[in-house]
Amino acid sequence: MKSKNILRVEYGSIYTQYNTMIDNMTIIFNKDMGVHKYGEARDVEKDYEEIVLKSRKAGLDEWADNFILIKFDRYEGSLTIEEVCTFVNYMIMVSANSDKNLEMLNMETKELKIEIKKLQEIGF
Repeated sequence: MKSKNILRVEYGSIYTQYNTMIDNMTIIFNKDMGVHKYGEARDVEKDYEEIVLKSRKAGLDEWADNFILIKFDRYEGSLTIEEVCTFVNYMIMVSANSDKNLEMLNMETKELKIEIKKLQEIGF
């Protein structure tokens, strides 16, 4: 059965549904609307800087302030690659529920890992 998830872990790395590997997962998250973009850090960081810069230039400081950059360090981070994949799948697939995503982003690691375990149990 084909997975409904956008991302999966294979050989210790995260892959997209198009078989693109993401070594350093990074997300642009909008506090009001959810996930704006996800992917490899070097690409996503450039887009984040551009979005914020263009928004501020246009006088849209409140809009720019709603964007946050989330970086997952696969080597030094507190989440495993499987946990990162599960969490990001959840964030993408329920992006409209930005309040819940923000709540999870603000959790302590131990509490977040418990929530991620629940998400894994239901298929994220």
